[in-house]
Amino acid sequence: MLLAGCQRAPAPPRAAPGEPVVRALYRDAGETMLLTLPRDGKPAPDDACHAPLLVGGEHGVTRRLAPAEVAERIKHMQLAGAVAGTCPVHR
Repeated sequence: MLLAGCQRAPAPPRAAPGEPVVRALYRDAGETMLLTLPRDGKPAPDDACHAPLLVGGEHGVTRRLAPAEVAERIKHMQLAGAVAGTCPVHR
């Protein structure tokens, strides 16, 4: 009976291929942040399609952002544009 409590937590939801999203670009003096949000207004799943990305500096190094860093950066960056799209279909 004790083994029942040792099971792995359920995997977080993943985006379905072709899922409608909105991609928003935020900028400041030296960096660009890309946020990909579900169009239905639900929270974004933790997957490759919805990963918040930061493109920084003169070399264009890209890295994934943690949710707390996104929340902090969004306070100081300016929305530069947004476009409707879909999550990629992997074949």
